[in-house]
Amino acid sequence: MCPRTQEIHVPTLQRDLPIADPSEKAELFKEHASYATYYNPKEQPSLLLRLVNNNYTVQLSSISGHIQPISFGFESPVIPNPTIVPDQYSEAHVIVCTESGSVYRLVFPVPNYWEGPRGNTWWHEHVIKTTPRESIKAIHAVDPGLLLVALKDGGILRLQARRQSSQAQFDDWTESIMYSSTGFQLPSLSLFGSRHEGSSDIVAFASASSDVFTEVAFTLSRDRYLRVWRDKCIASVQVPATFAAARRGSQAKPGNLLPALYRSLIRVLPAPNGVEDEDDPDADRRVLVFMPSLTEQAGGGFFVLYRLSERYSNGTRQLEYLSSQDCSSRSTGSELRDFTVIGNHLWCLWDTHGQAMVEYVTLELESEDAAQWYSAIAPPEPDYTPEYFDELLVQNGAVTEVFLDAILRPGIFSRFTLETALKQYRDSISSIPGQHPPALVASYPTLGEHIAGIVGCTVDLAIDPQSGEQLWDQYWSALKRDWEGFVARCKEVERSARWPLAIGVGELEQPVVLERERLGVVARDDTSLQAFKVFAQGAGSGTSNSALALLDIAKGLQESLDGADRQILESHLTSVVRETIAFSWNDVGADISRRLLLSQVSPPVRGYVTARLNSLGSVNRAVVEALYVILDVEAEIKGEAVEEEDSPPISKANGEGNGWAGSMDDPATPGWQKAQWPRAWAAAYVSATIQARYHLALSLLILTLFVIEEMPDQLATEPPILGDVFQAFQVLSILHHLAERSADHPDAKAFTAGDTDEILAKFNGMRVSSLGPQLSPQAHIVSYSLLHTILPPPRHDHDVYNQAHAFLRSNGLLIPGSQRPLLAAEVRLVESLRVDGHLHIAREIAGWLPLAPGVAYVLARTWLDGGRPDEAVHLFEQVAISFGDDGLLESEDTDALEDVLPLDEYYLPHYYNHVADLFAECSLDVYVAQFTKLAIDSSPEEVSEKLWETLLTSYIALGLYEDAYMALISMPHQPLQQRFISRLVTAMCDKGEIDRLTRWNFVGFQQDVENVLAFKARNADPIGWPNYANVLYAWYTFRGDYRSAGQAMFRQARRLSEIICKPSEYIDFATETARCYLAAINCLSLVDPKSAWVALPASHEAGRASLRKRRRPRTQLPDEVFGTEADDIDVVELADIREEYMLVLSRLALAHRYPQHDIANLVIGPEDIVSRFVQEGAFDDALSNARSLGVPMTALFESLTARCIHLSQAGATLSEDAAPWLATTRVQSWGGTLGQRAWKYLQESLERNDGPETDYEYHKTVLKAILEEDRSARLPAWLVQFFEQNHPEHLIQVYFKYDLLSEALRQSINLVKETQKKSRGTAKTRRMPFETAAATWLPYNLFDQIIGAAATSKARDVSALATELKKTMDLWLTSARNLTRDIHARP
Repeated sequence: MCPRTQEIHVPTLQRDLPIADPSEKAELFKEHASYATYYNPKEQPSLLLRLVNNNYTVQLSSISGHIQPISFGFESPVIPNPTIVPDQYSEAHVIVCTESGSVYRLVFPVPNYWEGPRGNTWWHEHVIKTTPRESIKAIHAVDPGLLLVALKDGGILRLQARRQSSQAQFDDWTESIMYSSTGFQLPSLSLFGSRHEGSSDIVAFASASSDVFTEVAFTLSRDRYLRVWRDKCIASVQVPATFAAARRGSQAKPGNLLPALYRSLIRVLPAPNGVEDEDDPDADRRVLVFMPSLTEQAGGGFFVLYRLSERYSNGTRQLEYLSSQDCSSRSTGSELRDFTVIGNHLWCLWDTHGQAMVEYVTLELESEDAAQWYSAIAPPEPDYTPEYFDELLVQNGAVTEVFLDAILRPGIFSRFTLETALKQYRDSISSIPGQHPPALVASYPTLGEHIAGIVGCTVDLAIDPQSGEQLWDQYWSALKRDWEGFVARCKEVERSARWPLAIGVGELEQPVVLERERLGVVARDDTSLQAFKVFAQGAGSGTSNSALALLDIAKGLQESLDGADRQILESHLTSVVRETIAFSWNDVGADISRRLLLSQVSPPVRGYVTARLNSLGSVNRAVVEALYVILDVEAEIKGEAVEEEDSPPISKANGEGNGWAGSMDDPATPGWQKAQWPRAWAAAYVSATIQARYHLALSLLILTLFVIEEMPDQLATEPPILGDVFQAFQVLSILHHLAERSADHPDAKAFTAGDTDEILAKFNGMRVSSLGPQLSPQAHIVSYSLLHTILPPPRHDHDVYNQAHAFLRSNGLLIPGSQRPLLAAEVRLVESLRVDGHLHIAREIAGWLPLAPGVAYVLARTWLDGGRPDEAVHLFEQVAISFGDDGLLESEDTDALEDVLPLDEYYLPHYYNHVADLFAECSLDVYVAQFTKLAIDSSPEEVSEKLWETLLTSYIALGLYEDAYMALISMPHQPLQQRFISRLVTAMCDKGEIDRLTRWNFVGFQQDVENVLAFKARNADPIGWPNYANVLYAWYTFRGDYRSAGQAMFRQARRLSEIICKPSEYIDFATETARCYLAAINCLSLVDPKSAWVALPASHEAGRASLRKRRRPRTQLPDEVFGTEADDIDVVELADIREEYMLVLSRLALAHRYPQHDIANLVIGPEDIVSRFVQEGAFDDALSNARSLGVPMTALFESLTARCIHLSQAGATLSEDAAPWLATTRVQSWGGTLGQRAWKYLQESLERNDGPETDYEYHKTVLKAILEEDRSARLPAWLVQFFEQNHPEHLIQVYFKYDLLSEALRQSINLVKETQKKSRGTAKTRRMPFETAAATWLPYNLFDQIIGAAATSKARDVSALATELKKTMDLWLTSARNLTRDIHARP
């Protein structure tokens, strides 16, 4: 009935209470209520209050609204009659009294109750002080400010609270005690005892529900005294013990005490004319008292009506007898649980051996005439006996399946019942010593699977030790006994759950029956229910109605069959109507009659049935009328349902479940439509009437089969009446199958912890403890029947009867087959199941119908929704066959298909388009493409762009690029073509279809493809996939456009070089960059040198990797390439690209050699690269990169010279590791010391890299570096020799600069002498040509400077060398003059 809500703990001010333990000495199951009351205020959502958890928890839930349920837990047990009292300030007060003597007031605003905004005064506790807590028996709230507490000594504790200044708040309760014997207060223990101990104990309370304030309350005590209380007892009368005594008006005699248990025995009726006197509203008040049967008289008791007189001058009144009403004989032995008066009807709820029975009678005030009692009978349920299951196992031998379907049938067992029985079963297994089955610790997704996995898990298949045969019979018998034991546990728990508690008044003035775990509503019987109950009671034989008489005969014929034969026949008939029949119904019926019916009917029964049929006159007319009885659905009743005086007997439809499942989707929806209980009641009523109609139809069909063979002339063949009976049974078998299936409600939202927190937040600042243990969000969702899920939202002005019949009318199934469109109603039903998400049952029912287009379409939708599109495709194709050659739907298939096919125009291309959209919603592109292509091909006119777009999108998504290419070039929409070129090219690149892309012609779209690829190459991630630069390079290369290919790769190289990357990634980036540069160089090398250049926007040169100087734009640019208004550009020639390529290679080499350096994030130019190699002593790499990058080597040779000097000075003290640059095989082959090899390395390096083009700059650098280090050092002979041969003057200048006069003089002398030798002798012996001898030049000024410096020197050798230089110069001058003379003398 109510959800397992998370409980809000309400604390207490008392500190001496024992720790609460609800499970200790629990008499009821936790979810079974010991008390319940139904609160139904006018024009507000009704509430249900239940006392559960062994009286420790009060549950509140809304029946007609959308409010989430809530529970309040208390420290001590609650006195079992808490009450809800309305207040004039739009509030509801819940008054609770605990056994510990605490009175709680819980205040909730209407209509949102506990979900509304809360203040700090919603909860208040008062501890009773004037009487011991043990003396409290029951409470009764007259109004929010007046509470009466019945004491065990017969007194009344009056608690009164004054309202604070006309506000909703109340002061604390004030206490006073009243006794009936005196007008003043007495102690709790009366000094005036009675003849019987406890005879004055109060067993019932009542007060008027009036709009006018009143403090009058009525009580009934065990001694049968009815008393009227205000601030004291103002009237009393002793109720007679017997009905006869009440009628005679004789004085009641003492004795015959009522049971001590507090019960609902009195009710205060409203004023007869509905108008109350404001001065004395209690005058003329009627009070109805029930007096249970205290003797052996028939009936459960009787009712006595009293009238309260006007107030006398002394404040007292008198109770006047008006009338009495005896109970029906059916109530004999039953106990009245509650009664209420609705209009002029008295409704009684009886406890008949643990089962609820409802009776009602028309209440005539002040009339002594005997009235007719009517009973409301609950829908019959199967009795789960072993014999019942034996009959079910005849048609289905699967034990587990049969039992599981039976216990999960809606309305039989509640979820809590199944869980409790399962827990008991598990505990019983766990208590057995030894190893337990693994099924006990396994996890299961659903309760049904849990039950199927646990029950029978201890039953094993035994093997005969002698023969080795598997004893299957013993196994099935043991398994069946295990299931029967589990069903017995379920029945025991459910029997406790169905104990009646109270009867209330619903929103539409209908009786509401409250049981421990169920909530039922009383509704009128329809024709089928009436007929079924008549036959069930065996009262149909005397009817004059031919239809009812025929149904009575049919019921008798069916019951004459053996139980197993009856099950076999029913199973076979069900199978027949669920298959496609190729023969006429008459032939099929005759065959079934001969094989399965007539052979089982005894001759006496045949004669009896035949005789009764002959007495009907026209059997055919009776069958037609019986069909109308079975299929009758009354016309819609507009407005509120009005119950007539002579309404037929009514039945109780029991809505069942464990919790609330309200829909919160649309906040504007009225609460009634969000409430699930009205829908559950309607579903229960629909299930009951379907069960009745099904059994009537089955009986009628069996009788008709009997007639078709025994009395064939009695049935019409045109049209065949047997076909209508078969179709009625087919429809009802479908509905019967639905009624027996359970399902979680589709729009039920779990009451999760978030919802609970939201409610608790509204109780902020109040003394309420936190939540208890976290429950699963799905723990409280009810299991409904499938009928519940497909019912429409209830209307607030329709009772259960009209709600149910509105549904039966709307689906159109309960119409004779000849009067409704073929399969239209069945198709709508299957579609509704599919929409609600019940795909399996929808497919199951669709499989029972002929595969017409409407059925095929809905069945295809179920397969598609279930994720099996392959099964759906051929069904969709089959539906397409129903369209004619002109593409229009055939007339015979229109009705069933148009109800479920949402098309504006039933035209084949539109149908294909619709199916394609269905597959598109499921992202099934292969079928989207298939049906879109069919839509295009089947359309005789030009189709819209949307279809082409859908087709191309599907082809591309599926990777069918050739199909997409063909569709692209064949479509008539040019804008769409241009838009999809980009999508196709991008998709092919993403999937690596580069080869196919470059080979396709793309006739008319080549420039579009190039634009797409170029745009992607410029803007896409240069290191991402796909690499559009490579794709563009392949595109151009395949077409021989090498200049464009080179430009694409150069742009890619530039983009890669600008990326800031991690040091660990630099080598990969640099390698890819070098590859792009090399590809660009190769491509540009294949074109005309005049065109081997690349133009870039000037902004591209601002990149961090462009370290070379910017090239100036060419002065002559072809106009066909660049217009007159072109932006500033940079022209990069092939040589420039090679230079950048070498720079990248150098950086890459540096990164490979020295990975510890962060080369990636440094801006390193050519000079920096060479310098980095020099710093690391990698002179081979330094020299190589300096040559390739054109970097001056001055600093390099300075560093190399310094290393050589250092190695020479160190001598043999250094190891080979001190100079790794000398560790190569070539250098080590030279031999010698490190210093010698170093000077040799320097000599070879100078020979390779220095010459006349550099003016021997690097030799000069080496010379200078040596002398800068140590001017007294001895120069290498090869270096001196080099200068003597190539630049002696520089050597002399350096000596002179560093004040080495001796070396300068010697070199000067040698230079003069060498010059003199070259010019001496004949032309054959001279070293220089005779013609150029006069051109010999010597640095005379340098010589003069040296000689002048030597004159100031004090060194002896300097003076001598200076003298020698002078002599040598004089000789040279003399020789030069002679040579000049000879030259002039030549002819």
